[in-house]
Amino acid sequence: IKFILRMRYGTKVIVKKTRDLYLHKHTRIHLDTVADLGMFIELETVIHEELNDAEHTEEHAEMKSLLSLDQYPTIAGSYSDLIENKNRKNRVKKWGHRLIKNPVVK
Repeated sequence: IKFILRMRYGTKVIVKKTRDLYLHKHTRIHLDTVADLGMFIELETVIHEELNDAEHTEEHAEMKSLLSLDQYPTIAGSYSDLIENKNRKNRVKKWGHRLIKNPVVK
């Protein structure tokens, strides 16, 4: 399937990453290291029928607090978007400074 998709649509960007995955209650904690971007943390609180929306939101907020994530910016978008934006900026700025230094995604 990968070959067919690549032939049909081409390759926009390749994301090279490693991911460590931890689970706390209903929240998945993704620790990602992305080549040329840095380290990211992504929280994913999985919806379960035994909890209501308020309880899911509370658990997510609790995890953000436990990990002190409020001190870091939230970054919207995919790693491929970030790499593409970085590459675009580097083409304009020949001195090539680092676009993002160890960002965190929540």
